[in-house]
Amino acid sequence: MLPAEPTSEAEIALREQFRTIAAEGRKYGLFLILASQRPDKLDSVILSECGNKVVMRLDSKSILDVSKQLLGLEEVPSSLLEKTLGFRIGRALLVGRWVPAGPQILYTAARRTIEGGRNLRASHWAQLP
Repeated sequence: MLPAEPTSEAEIALREQFRTIAAEGRKYGLFLILASQRPDKLDSVILSECGNKVVMRLDSKSILDVSKQLLGLEEVPSSLLEKTLGFRIGRALLVGRWVPAGPQILYTAARRTIEGGRNLRASHWAQLP
């Protein structure tokens, strides 16, 4: 949706709208969340406006190097960044203002819902003592 190199007038117009939201949206209470498996294909101006980042599993050292540069992860220790190459499902590296103590690894719980929009099974709800 936000290619680094737009190929049509529509893509250019959309990119400019997203650049405006990324640069000025916070003062209006708007926040932009970008999700991509290939940050190198996203617009660098929009990426530079993202103060918080979540890095999930990366497939290779070359993609890690590109992501490090594009996402501004130069200050993150290399030993911590390299852990992203071995992340399993439910693991992510948090970087930015939302982790004031510095970059942190996030561990999430396993999914408890059934795929297809159903609710939690009764056995998964918290019980009052």
